Amino acid sequence: MYCVGKVPAYRNLVTLAVDRIRTLELLDEAFTPDPAFDAKRYEAEAFGVIWERPMRVVLRFRADQAPYVREREWHPTQRFRTLRDGRLEMRFHAGGSFEIGRWIMMWGDAVEVVQPKRLRAQVSRLLRAAVRAYR
Repeated sequence: MYCVGKVPAYRNLVTLAVDRIRTLELLDEAFTPDPAFDAKRYEAEAFGVIWERPMRVVLRFRADQAPYVREREWHPTQRFRTLRDGRLEMRFHAGGSFEIGRWIMMWGDAVEVVQPKRLRAQVSRLLRAAVRAYR
């Protein structure tokens, strides 16, 4: 379970894992929510619990993995297209490059990041680091 909150040490809103909160302190000062904060937008644009500016993500999965990718909703904006060779192309619009990159890594060699270039580079760096760890 997560909640969105304001931590004095940070300027922006943060996503907090409720089970990691060790102490709470009730203060006399009142909290006034920012009227510009749109919880529905926050929920729709984040891939997981970390919100960042959304990006257009295009992934291609091997044909043998297509049924497993299709069986779940990974993000509300996801769209699928089966390619001529049987691979599955998945597109979605979300923020949270750290979480998206880690989720992509779960698929190993069964997925290729097509767009955006910065996410492709991030996953490439993670894969090279993984190779170094197993030498």
